[in-house]
Amino acid sequence: KHMLHRIDSSPEHPLITQVRMALRDTNLNAPRPIATLPELPESVTKMITGGITKTFREAAVLVPIVRREEPTVLLTRRADHLAKHAGQVSFVGGGRDAEDETIVSCALREAREEIGLDVHVDILGYLDDFPTFTRYVVTPVVGVISPNYALSIDAGEVADVFEVPLAMLLDETQWTRKWREWIGNETLPKLPYLALEWEGRTIWGATAGMIGNLRQKVKLER
Repeated sequence: KHMLHRIDSSPEHPLITQVRMALRDTNLNAPRPIATLPELPESVTKMITGGITKTFREAAVLVPIVRREEPTVLLTRRADHLAKHAGQVSFVGGGRDAEDETIVSCALREAREEIGLDVHVDILGYLDDFPTFTRYVVTPVVGVISPNYALSIDAGEVADVFEVPLAMLLDETQWTRKWREWIGNETLPKLPYLALEWEGRTIWGATAGMIGNLRQKVKLER
C-alpha cells in the first residue's frame, strides 16, 4: 500500500518536492518528537509535552497531498452529530487498533473506513506527534495520492470531503490568530490559536496545529 518512492516519473511539483525533502529524515523510531505550537504559552506547551502523554492512546491521521497541477490537501468535515469535535475540519484518522501492524497501517485503514480512500499512497514521511486534549497522541502520516481517487463516505463519521491548496496552507499570511476559552474553565487565560477560512469552513484546532508543524518543517528546508 505504501512505499518511500515516487508514484511515477512525471515532473514533481516544486511544493511537493519541498515537503518530500523536509520530511526525508523523519521516521517512527522512539522517542518521537512532540509538536510544539509557537502560539501557545510555554506553560501549556510544557504541560502537553510532559509525562502526561505516556498515558495517551496512540492514533494516526493521513495527510493526503493530491498530485494536481497545483497540489491540494484532502480534508474532511466531521459529522455534526458526533460526541467529540462535531462539525470540525480534520484529517482522516483515528485510534490505533490491535490489528494495525504499524501507525501507517492505522492511518490507511482509517482512510478506507471513513471516506473509502483505497489508493496507492506515496509516503513522504511523518510530522511530529501531536497530543490532543482528548488524550490521544496522533502521528500524522504525510503522503501523495493520485487525483483520480474515488470515495465512499461513511456518513456516520464524515459530513464532507474537500481539498485546499497546499500553497495556501503553507502560507503564514493566510492564517488568523484567534483566542478561545478553556473548555469547562472560563477563569483560565484564553488560549491563542490559528485559523484559516476556506469556502465557508474553518480549519483550526489539532488540524491547524499539524499543518503548522508541516509549515515549520518546510520553512526550515527552504
